[in-house]
Amino acid sequence: MTRNRDDLSDRGPGGFSQVLVHSEVKMKQQIGFVLQFVVLTATPLISWWQLQFGFSLIWMPGLLATAAVLFWIGTRLRESR
Repeated sequence: MTRNRDDLSDRGPGGFSQVLVHSEVKMKQQIGFVLQFVVLTATPLISWWQLQFGFSLIWMPGLLATAAVLFWIGTRLRESR
């Protein structure tokens, strides 16, 4: 069920903006979830790719550090209120 601006008039001043803020928080949490999911899926795939096809081993620490940073960003987004 969607609500328009007229339906929110009973919430008093700022009713519509409170809904926008709530939806922005939900969007941040969803982006954080997707980011964490991508990192948790890509990390084993990168290891598998390296074992199967090989690439310069120097890439592994850099990719792992990048994955850790992206996961941390995802965690911060999911915890945002």
